[in-house]
Amino acid sequence: MSFITISQRLFTPLFWELVLSRTDAWFSEMALLKTHLNNLEKGRSQADYNTGSINFSSAWSLYCLARHFKTQKVLEIGTFIGKSTISIAKAIEDELGAGEIYTCDVSNSIDLDYTGPVKIRQFKKTMSADMIGQLCKEDKKVDLVFIDGRLSSEEIPNLVSLLKDNTIVALDDFEG
Repeated sequence: MSFITISQRLFTPLFWELVLSRTDAWFSEMALLKTHLNNLEKGRSQADYNTGSINFSSAWSLYCLARHFKTQKVLEIGTFIGKSTISIAKAIEDELGAGEIYTCDVSNSIDLDYTGPVKIRQFKKTMSADMIGQLCKEDKKVDLVFIDGRLSSEEIPNLVSLLKDNTIVALDDFEG
């Protein structure tokens, strides 16, 4: 048996090269997504707390990640105007046709502009601990976790109970 050793420095570009490898084939989806995400900017006027949002490169990376790994159930912490939520929803829609996203935003209650087949369950003005607790009570399991908000160490045990063996965890603005 032979083994290959890949350092973190080498793994990251290989991983993203694979995940983003179908970008050319998904060019029309990319253009539609970009237009949809630009339209979400109007949601800022509904915001009680106007935070930052992800850029299109991050949104496209999430789209490709969700589509490549065929994620069907997603947990997101930090909705704001919904750019990441909609990117993931479109990926599920384009790859599988249907799925479910659970998303919370402690500061805002913005209605997301999405009418597709993916069910988006918003926990508006809700702390992540409360959403995670509710999903634990419902015995939910997720394929992808996207964290773009605050998460306390006390929430980790409940969050872990929502994970499958192969759940992907993606972070934005990660520090520490």
